[in-house]
Amino acid sequence: MPALSDIALNQKGLHILFQELGEVDTVRFLSQINHEPKDYLALQHTLFQNMTVDDIYEKAKAYSKKP
Repeated sequence: MPALSDIALNQKGLHILFQELGEVDTVRFLSQINHEPKDYLALQHTLFQNMTVDDIYEKAKAYSKKP
């Protein structure tokens, strides 16, 4: 398998984290290990790509009901 570019590696890593942890816990995890200045607009774009406001609301509502 050829080595991934930095961008491809970041995208693949984020995808795996989102699948395993969900969006909220992924952001929490990344904020704990990464103390560099953050580009929140880029993070927002990655997190909510192709989602409507209603989609985001429903995910937040479902997350808030978790024990």
